[in-house]
Amino acid sequence: MMTSIPLLLSLATAPLFPCLPGMSAVQEPAAPAAARPEEPAPITDAEEPHGVLRYAITDHLGNPIPGRLTFVREAGVIPDIFPNTKVRPHDLAVRRNVVYTLSGSGAITVPVGTYSVYATRGIEWSLHAEQIEIVEGAEATFTGALTRPVSTPGWISGDFHLHTLTYSGHGDSDLEERLISLVGEGVEFAVATDHNHNTDYEPTVEALGVNDRVQTITGNEVSVPIGHLNAFPLEPDRPVPDPQARDAKALFRFIREEPNRFGIVPVIQLNHPRWGGIDYFTQAELDPITGESNSRIYSSDFDTIEIFNSNPGWGYFDADLPPDFSVGAGIHSVLQDWFNLLNRGFRYVAVGNSDSHCVHHNFAGYPRNFVQVPIDQPAKVQPAMVAESLRAGRCYTTLGPVLEFRVNGQPMGSLAETTTGRVIVDVRLQSPTWILINRVKIVVNGDVVKTVEVEPGVSADGRFRWPRIKEVITLTHDSWIVVLVEGDESLDPIVNGADRPILPMAVSNPIRVDTDGDGKWTSTLDWARRESETRVNLSRLSPSEAAFLILASAELGRPMATQLVLAGLTTNDRRVRLASLRAAEILAFPVFGPTIKVLWKDAEDPFLALTTMRALAVCDPDEAPQRVIELLDRFGKSAIRRYPSELSRLLPVEAVRTWKVIGYFPNPAQGTLFEKDGPPPVADDDRAEYEGKDGPVRWIDPVISESGYVDLAALDPEHCDNSIAYARTWLHTDEAKTVLYALGTDDGGRLWVGSEEVFRDPTRHGASPLQQVGRLKLAAGWNRVVIGVENGGGATGLYFSVLDSAVRSAAERP
Repeated sequence: MMTSIPLLLSLATAPLFPCLPGMSAVQEPAAPAAARPEEPAPITDAEEPHGVLRYAITDHLGNPIPGRLTFVREAGVIPDIFPNTKVRPHDLAVRRNVVYTLSGSGAITVPVGTYSVYATRGIEWSLHAEQIEIVEGAEATFTGALTRPVSTPGWISGDFHLHTLTYSGHGDSDLEERLISLVGEGVEFAVATDHNHNTDYEPTVEALGVNDRVQTITGNEVSVPIGHLNAFPLEPDRPVPDPQARDAKALFRFIREEPNRFGIVPVIQLNHPRWGGIDYFTQAELDPITGESNSRIYSSDFDTIEIFNSNPGWGYFDADLPPDFSVGAGIHSVLQDWFNLLNRGFRYVAVGNSDSHCVHHNFAGYPRNFVQVPIDQPAKVQPAMVAESLRAGRCYTTLGPVLEFRVNGQPMGSLAETTTGRVIVDVRLQSPTWILINRVKIVVNGDVVKTVEVEPGVSADGRFRWPRIKEVITLTHDSWIVVLVEGDESLDPIVNGADRPILPMAVSNPIRVDTDGDGKWTSTLDWARRESETRVNLSRLSPSEAAFLILASAELGRPMATQLVLAGLTTNDRRVRLASLRAAEILAFPVFGPTIKVLWKDAEDPFLALTTMRALAVCDPDEAPQRVIELLDRFGKSAIRRYPSELSRLLPVEAVRTWKVIGYFPNPAQGTLFEKDGPPPVADDDRAEYEGKDGPVRWIDPVISESGYVDLAALDPEHCDNSIAYARTWLHTDEAKTVLYALGTDDGGRLWVGSEEVFRDPTRHGASPLQQVGRLKLAAGWNRVVIGVENGGGATGLYFSVLDSAVRSAAERP
């Protein structure tokens, strides 16, 4: 059950949570000098009845400190009450129902009503809440006295994925608001990562006087057709990478060679690498089962991977087997990708970041990273310290829980040793009382070997005291160990999610364990390759061990590979079954066919079914289109459209290349294309002109790439942003029939056959040939097909294919 904070403890005029006494773990610097304004900041609609709230957010000594006020109406309703967002820009960052304050005290106008008002300063601080009534023309007061019950000496908190409207071009946060929100959330190290722009926060830091509270560094979210990735540190005045780069090897090499004043080889961080359309792992064909890519554009030369992206922590949960809440546009599990790569011997480091573009939506600092540094005063932390610790794995990522993790006394990033195979896993937890933890999972080589349920005690001063976890784990060979920390109670309303509850979670980085005393560490893959020489069964193996043993046996052509694959195909473990299907595809032995056909009928989720189809395709390739139709019937088109890379192996497509295009028409706001009921109000007369966005337009021949991509940006590259264009073709069939089609648009798109709408997708994303697969009903003879594409910015165009060789196409109706 998801429980919001107001339901955990009843609201009253007294504080919700005790104002905890005692010194904070780290002495807070004084708040920036700011005179208390005589007049309240007019952040409400002047025409709406309102009163005044005089507020103060203070530390344990009563000194004002930066923080955030969150206003919630009765019944937990999140109101939209502060429309005037540019009032006192050097002190306040205001959106919807939140007010960030640098000075920590002041006065604001608030609409009349009763509110639960929360004072917070991020995950290391307590929460103070009171019920406040605002009366028209009157003043109310609120003092949020906070303490710092979480102690993090030797660690600095950092958010490495941050945007501004100023330079990313979307969202709503300007530079001042970005810094005010970061300081208000207690983030101490911030990397500026606007899209394809080397942003420098330092002038804004100086102007706001927050040098002692946050260290910043210039970075760039390099946003290219093969995915999004962050690079830092960079220099603000250096050229940015090619935004159309499609070869990761060349791109990563360019980034690594970028000079900077710190003399650091820039860190490369993969952002949301399974977020549909901008997902590096998918675009560069990293297999979610094997952790391997054979793509010529793939490069393994990166440092960190976002396991958590954005406030919901996209990437952590398996989107192929979604839980009871949204997984957004994600596919697969980035967490499992990371496990696969660790098992292959890579030393990639898990991170999590807010990817915040706004003041309110996607709050900065949720999630964040704690990085071990020799000095944890932000002003004195050097970027080289952070880069070194990141690459060494001396960090963890969190959406609330603070942790310390050791194996046999060795910390994260270390190599522990054992001569007996037995190790002691030691975990210590911290959190303020508004962040609840339910369990700790101990993971060995990708498998949860122990789950420890936890409940907090409460000390005399009202702080949470989490039990120390010490578990003995037995290992049979060199291994890596991480811990996952999970909570079931939402962080709402402090971090409220529109698509899913925001849950407290944390992921450690691994500690590797040498079990044979040779002073080095052997990966799971190398262990599996060695074991595959002699092992003939899967008994006593964990799922990850069994999966890698089966894959290694197939890849190396071991004599017992057939026996191991057949055993894996009949197991009940989904992870082992997926690996066995991939191994059967590698071996392509007809003996696997009967068993795989049974699995095809019983596949319970789309990705398992597609993987089964891939294995079957080496035995029965002619039946692939029919199986896709069966797949549509079983799971629906929205389910399988998430896997264009899987479909591309099953459905060789030939793009339609006969088109006429017209554009641009105005697109003043996202969704304009979807407001009209029917296809575009333009006839097929290629000589007629129509009023467009920037003057008259008519149907013309398009620019089409070798791959079949219809480049709509080529109509007028300087004016393609915020536009709508249409493409028209004619399809002919001798008799009425239903065929499969494949469509990809950049950004949103609509598809009509005649006057009937077949498909719509209003979201923004890049185009791929099999982005959408569905059915198309064609009448006998010629059928007019029109595709509308809405562009927000950058590239725009489409792919379209009909998966039936008997269907002909023409740009004009014969």
